[in-house]
Amino acid sequence: VIEVDGKPVGFAGQLWPKDARALDAAAPVLFAEIDLGALPVASTVKKYREIPRFPATARDIAMLAPLTLGHAQIEQTLRGANEPLLAEVELFDVFADPSGVRIPADKKSLAYSLTYRSAERTLTADEVNAAHTRLKERLKTALAVTLRE
Repeated sequence: VIEVDGKPVGFAGQLWPKDARALDAAAPVLFAEIDLGALPVASTVKKYREIPRFPATARDIAMLAPLTLGHAQIEQTLRGANEPLLAEVELFDVFADPSGVRIPADKKSLAYSLTYRSAERTLTADEVNAAHTRLKERLKTALAVTLRE
């Protein structure tokens, strides 16, 4: 049974294997029925955008930062740079070593993937490298992090 706010709005399940075989199905058969009229009206307006026509490219950046520095502050610093080519910021690795053997005990290592894209054209490597360098400098000056190259 599918419920929304404690009220049943539909059901879902899987056919018994013998019933699926009777339909000549080569894989499990799943089904669902949902009464869309019983679902609450969404209070937010959905926004759609066109699929980008030009390819994106990504560059990784790794840094040593104080344990107290949060991801939100790093992301805000990157996005606040108003770099027009920066499309996405994704944190993909965090590492801390309380023993202080691999990195200082009062630091953590963070690694990000930065995606660059233009809506008007394919970017050159020089354009992306320049934007990436500007963002690295902003991180060093605004947050006093140490970049790991």
